[in-house]
Amino acid sequence: MEGSSEDRRRKTVVTVAMAALILVVLAIVGSLVITSCDLSVDVGYEERLRQAQVALDKGEYETAILIYEQAIEERIAEPEAYLGLARVYRMTARIEQALEVLRRGFRYTGSDRISWMLAEIEQMWKDAQAADSKRGAGAPPAADEEPQEEPDEELQEDIPSLTPPLLRMPSAPRSVGPGMMLESKVTLYGTVVDAATGEGLASATLDMRSASSLASSSLASAETDRDGTYSVLLEQGEYWVTVTKDGYLQEDFRVALADSIVEQQEDFVVTSELAVDEIRIVLAWGPSPSDLDAHLTGSLDSGTSVGVDFRNKEAYDAEGNLVADLDLDDTNGEGPETLTLHDPVGSFEYYVQDYTFSGTMSDSHAQVKIYVRGGAPIVVNVPEGIHNEWSVCRIEHGRVSVTNTARD
Repeated sequence: MEGSSEDRRRKTVVTVAMAALILVVLAIVGSLVITSCDLSVDVGYEERLRQAQVALDKGEYETAILIYEQAIEERIAEPEAYLGLARVYRMTARIEQALEVLRRGFRYTGSDRISWMLAEIEQMWKDAQAADSKRGAGAPPAADEEPQEEPDEELQEDIPSLTPPLLRMPSAPRSVGPGMMLESKVTLYGTVVDAATGEGLASATLDMRSASSLASSSLASAETDRDGTYSVLLEQGEYWVTVTKDGYLQEDFRVALADSIVEQQEDFVVTSELAVDEIRIVLAWGPSPSDLDAHLTGSLDSGTSVGVDFRNKEAYDAEGNLVADLDLDDTNGEGPETLTLHDPVGSFEYYVQDYTFSGTMSDSHAQVKIYVRGGAPIVVNVPEGIHNEWSVCRIEHGRVSVTNTARD
């Protein structure tokens, strides 16, 4: 009986071990199956765009291509996936594929943004071919060179002319060797944003000038479309970008186009014109921390206390007149967050607080612009050593004094 009992114990141990091994194998196989199916799960159009951007940021270009194609299948009339897919092809020097995607995208969406990118890439492609032709006119194609397919005539229908009316290309492209033309120019694109609403601003004009002087001639210009987006092709280098629109303050932004890239995003925040005595303060920052909050505290000469923040967006005097208000409270990173002081007859402090109290405000790249009627904006960048609260300035009867210190 003892031998039989021992045999049963050994069998039980072996059975348990085999069951555990089977469970481990099943878990591994299940994990692989789930991983391989991730891209086919119905995650929605916006989530696919996010996943594609994550893959692109990691340099996983083929994965990004696959996800963008899935997004196009899901929403064939939306432009974002076509633009993203064309960017991937362009970054990987597959220019013909980029052109095909953009032509297909324009056919189904009629998007101005697709029209602009198509025009830019076509122009670069023609410039590169012209440079190649000059260097080797009449030379036969290489033995291993694949014959180029003729463009699909059906896809060419209703394609816009080479240069859209809202975009002026630089008149003298750099003359370089074949293939290098595609790397010597950069597409600058982005959105012009209304500081008071956070929305894109239509029909704003952008003029690009040499960084050496704001008084120099415009090298290129663009106008924003109905959702505030723009796109313009530039040589690599540094520029002043002047943004203008009727009813808004003109602003100048300095932009450096990095080497060895094909495109760069820059968004520009502008504000409407100020009424007499108004002071407007615009806060912008990076993606982290996600929620920085503007605060205005103080009192009027009459003794009325003033406090404006995300909880109390408006402040009034004893007669019911609006003293200050928070036009926009941004909670998703980057801003803008805009506060306007309509009646500065008193003493006030403007400060910024990290709602999440992460202790990392110095790493937020926060910048405050203070607009006073009749003068250039006062620009204050967050200094080192700021954790959760940043005192930016004091306002005494309309006179601004920058403090730029920690408050906590």
